[in-house]
This record gives sequence, C-alpha cells and structure tokens, in this order.
Amino acid sequence: MIKLITNFSEGPIADPNYIKIASSIRAYGTARPFCTAWRQDETLICRIDGNMTLYGDDFDAEEMKKFISAVGAESLSCSVNAAERLGYPYKKYSVLRATRGMAAQADFEPSCDEVYRLLSEGSDGDIALPERTAFIADLSHRIRHGTAIAAVYKSAVCVVPYMTDYGALICGVATEKSARGSGFAGMCVAGTVNRLSRPTFVICSESVIPFYKKFGFSEWGENAEISF
Repeated sequence: MIKLITNFSEGPIADPNYIKIASSIRAYGTARPFCTAWRQDETLICRIDGNMTLYGDDFDAEEMKKFISAVGAESLSCSVNAAERLGYPYKKYSVLRATRGMAAQADFEPSCDEVYRLLSEGSDGDIALPERTAFIADLSHRIRHGTAIAAVYKSAVCVVPYMTDYGALICGVATEKSARGSGFAGMCVAGTVNRLSRPTFVICSESVIPFYKKFGFSEWGENAEISF
C-alpha cells in the first residue's frame, strides 16, 4: 500500500535518487501542493510539480504504475532496475561518483541571477532550465535550507540542487561559450566536490563521461529517465 509520508528521517544513504527525495523533503516538507512524498514499504516516491523521483527496486509494480498514472506524473527518475520492473520505455544515463576533489578559488555565494545566466548562456540547451523566476525561487529556498549550493569559477558554474548529510547530486555545469576549453568548469566542479566533503554524484550522458573522469569521478551505476 502506498502511503503519504508525514514524518521522515534521513538515512545514511548515498544514492542519487534518494538524495533528490530526502533533500526535497528537508527543503519543502510534504505539506505543499507542489511537493509531496509517499512510501510503499521501503520504496520512496516524491513529486515536485510534475516530476517524480523513485528510490527502491523492490515494490509492487502494478500498484506503482497505477499510482504514477493517477498523480499525473510528467517524468520519472529511477534506477534502471526500477524502470525495467515498471515496463516503461526509458533513456539510460550514467551515474558517476566523485572520488576526489581539489581546492579551487570558486565563489560559493554567487547570486542566483548569475547562476541562471551562466547556465542559460552556456548549456547549449542540454540543461532543462525552468522559467527564470521559478528557478531562482527554488534554488534560493534550497540554499537557505542547507540542501543546495552553487559555485562560480570565473566564467563557469556548478549547481548542486540536492544535498543531504550523506550525499550530493550535481545537476548543472556550464561555461560561457567564449571561455570554452579554459578548464574553468573542471575547476568549478572539482572545487565543489572538495567543498562538499561527502559522496557526490552526477547523472550524465556518455559523451561527457571523459570530462568528469578527468576531474576525479568514476563510474558508479546507471539511472533511468522516463517521460510520460
């Protein structure tokens, strides 16, 4: 049976989907219309607007499919095993985990306006950015609640919108086009990993794996993204 979560205690779990769910609950709770979380035994589900995240592989697939449809999810992030159990078509992405970081003179208190500008100007459309006002409101809220950080190093930006005491997930790295090839993004990422001092993950396409490996990441697993 799927039940609404009203009380939640974070566990010492270093998994990107768990980090997304736990940090969102810490930032927003579960009483807001746009942020709701549920549990089916040991499996966790969280919806932020139309985007859902699922953590766990051992669940009642038929009940879960009906539930996902009933709540009107537009997308679902989960493990590949969970996606296979659900039977939905999915895109597969690599999950990398940082094994080391390095000191970098990054600005860890940039304005959210500057973060958005660098992401929008340097992403080439490969980062799904929400509308500017919504992005700034969400990121600033998460930073205030200790579940996110952002770093700027010269013309590059690294955003970590999901953090718990036991892990972090990088979800936005970009460099202004005029500064591509400068190494700024790598320094920004490596400095962020050093600052976090906890297991840090990134979910990425195969084409950028060499970039992250260059700055101390190694392959950890795979993740599935499902669009409805």
